[in-house]
This record gives sequence, C-alpha cells and structure tokens, in this order.
Amino acid sequence: MSFTLLADIGGTNTRFVLAKEGHGILSDSYEAFPNSGASSPEVLIQRYFQNQGIESCKQVVLALAAPTYGEEIVLTNHDWRFTIKSISAVSGAQDVRFINDLEALGYGLSALKSEQLQHLAGPSISGKNGPRVVVGAGTGFNAAIVTQAANGDHHVKAMEVGHMTLTVETQDEFDLWQYLAQGRERASVERALSGLGIEQIYQWHCQKNAYKPLHINARSISSAALNKADPMAEKAMQTFVHIYARTVGDLALAFLPKGGIFLSGSVTRAMAPWLQGSGFFDCFLAKGRQRDLMRQFPIYILQDDQAALLGCEIAANYDRN
Repeated sequence: MSFTLLADIGGTNTRFVLAKEGHGILSDSYEAFPNSGASSPEVLIQRYFQNQGIESCKQVVLALAAPTYGEEIVLTNHDWRFTIKSISAVSGAQDVRFINDLEALGYGLSALKSEQLQHLAGPSISGKNGPRVVVGAGTGFNAAIVTQAANGDHHVKAMEVGHMTLTVETQDEFDLWQYLAQGRERASVERALSGLGIEQIYQWHCQKNAYKPLHINARSISSAALNKADPMAEKAMQTFVHIYARTVGDLALAFLPKGGIFLSGSVTRAMAPWLQGSGFFDCFLAKGRQRDLMRQFPIYILQDDQAALLGCEIAANYDRN
C-alpha cells in the first residue's frame, strides 16, 4: 500500500495519521505521543510505524511549530533538530515536505465542518468571502493568513507573530512587560500568550500582591480561576484575555479578515470560558475610530486539535510552489 504520513509536531506533542490515495485520511490510524518521551521525531516515526504494522510510506508532510525555511528544522519550543534527509531515511519516503503548523491549520480551514467551530463573536461566516486569519495559542503562539485564488485554490502564508514585540497599554501592563523581559532584551508576544505565559503572568500577579503562589502550571491556574478558588489566578486570566484580544485585534487591522478569525491551540481551547466573556470582545473592539470596522469580523474557536493533520493532507496535494 502507498501511504502518506501526516504529522503535527508541536512543542509538547506529536500527532500522526496515515492517508491513502483514493481513501483520504484513515481515521483509525491516529496516534499522539508526548515529545518528552523520545529523543527525536525520527524515533517517534519508527514507533508509530511499528504500531501501524508498516515499514515505509510514499510521502511525508510534517506540520511543524517552527519556521520551515531550508532543509533543516530546529523546533522553536523543543530541543529537536532534524532534516528532510533524516525524515526520508527513517520513513522511506522520497517526497518529504515541511510546512508550518499554522500553515497546515490554514489549509485545513477549507474542509472544516460547522461542529468543529464554536462561534465566539462578530457576525456569522455564512456568505462571507475574504481573507481568513488563523491564530494558534498553545506551547507557543503564531498566526497565518489564508486567501483564495480565482480557481478556488487556497494560499496560506504563515507568520512568526509570537516573536513580535509585546505591546502594552497601561502602566500595569508595562510592569508585566518588564517582568517578562527580565534576562532578555525584550518581551515577545509569545512570552505572554502561551501556556508558559499564563504561568508567568500568574507569578507576576502573585509577586506584585505579596501572595503565595498556589499553582505551578497553566492548567491548574485556569481551573482555579474558573472555580474562583484563587484571586491571583482570576487576575492572570483577565490579563491574558486582554492581551490576547488586543493582539488578535491588531492582526485583524493588518489583514482585514472578513472571511473570519479562527482561534486555535490547546491554550485557546482551555481559555474558552474566559474568551466567551465580554472582556475579550470589548478589548478586541477597542481600536478607536475603527471600532465599527472591528465588528465586521467573525471570530470562531477551532475545537478540533486534529485540524492541522487535515490541512497536511490538503497541502500534500498542492504544488510545492
């Protein structure tokens, strides 16, 4: 059998699935692995192939949480380094393609079903044409812009939004900026808008208020905030939501995505109860004279963490150029 191996390699987890020409994605072939359990993606590919009872594949498309220029990849938020040649050697595939994980999500948008999306704010996307922006907040932070050509093909360009300088508006936020910038030249967007960012924002609020931290990871901080069990956790979530909304709003002004804004990633999904509150949309709209323009952009939460794999399958059928 001629298989295509599709993989979404994030900063924390790697997800695999197989596709077969004429059959599409084989849903029962899906497996996920923690990155911490392997020394390299090549090791995980070998492990996956053993589980699936195959020795090789014809094609490989990897969605990666990293810039994808050239033949060598260095993951941004994990200590893996690998090449097209090393992936080809372990998989047996002569056709190996690297794409950014947000690029994969951008391709996947065209095939999403309504049940995979949760409407958050703004108008419905029904009947809306125009650019789309997909934003990912998880181990890291990034975004991609999706446009459609006259022949129906989708063109996706990934960015490196997480490494832009974090913008702030209040004295409190500037104090947080300085806290996040300690030991570095600056504070990037990703320093705040990621799982680690939630933890650092929480630590900052605790330090500022002489409060003993009760939680050490983003999941427990979010849970405590939702249950109103920790006032500093609640403050951290409010701060995160405001910065997230402002950043997404800036992207909206840059790309005018009348086709919709799609928020994705593990942190986004965990933050859904907070994003649904009025604070997010109010901050998103707060662009002065452009407030009415901001109301025109549909905003959705992408609930399917396998959407990047679907995007890999679509990208596999596009010309490399």
